[in-house]
Amino acid sequence: MKLNCLLIIGAVMTLVVGLTLLIAPAWLASLFGVSGAEATLAVVYARLWGAAFLGFSALNWLGRNVAEGSARQAIILSNLLMDAIGFVVTLIAQLANVANVAGWIVVALYLLFALGFGWFAAQKPPAASA
Repeated sequence: MKLNCLLIIGAVMTLVVGLTLLIAPAWLASLFGVSGAEATLAVVYARLWGAAFLGFSALNWLGRNVAEGSARQAIILSNLLMDAIGFVVTLIAQLANVANVAGWIVVALYLLFALGFGWFAAQKPPAASA
C-alpha cells in the first residue's frame, strides 16, 4: 500500500468518526454500552475527541500528496503517535471491561493504523540526489 492511500483511508475514517462524535456522541456511547451519568461526561469528551479526529482528517487529506521530506515525516509520526497511544489506551480500557464487545473494533482499528504508519516511519528515505 502506498502512503497516500493510507492517508486517504485515515482521512475518511477520522472524518466519519469525528463527525459522528460531534453530532451524535450519546448514540455512539450507547453502542459501546455507556449510559447514565457516565454518558453525560462521555458526550463532552466525545466531542473533544471528534474535534481532534477532524484535525487529523484535515492533516491526512491535505498531506496525502506531500513529497518526501520533513513535512511528510511529521505527518507519518503524528499519525503513528496518535494511533499507537490510541491502541494502548483502548486495549487497556477493553481489558478493564470499560466497553462492550464493540470496543474491540476500535482497538483493532488503532492497531492497524499504528502498524501501517509504523511501517512507513521505519522506511528509509530515498538517498538525496546531488
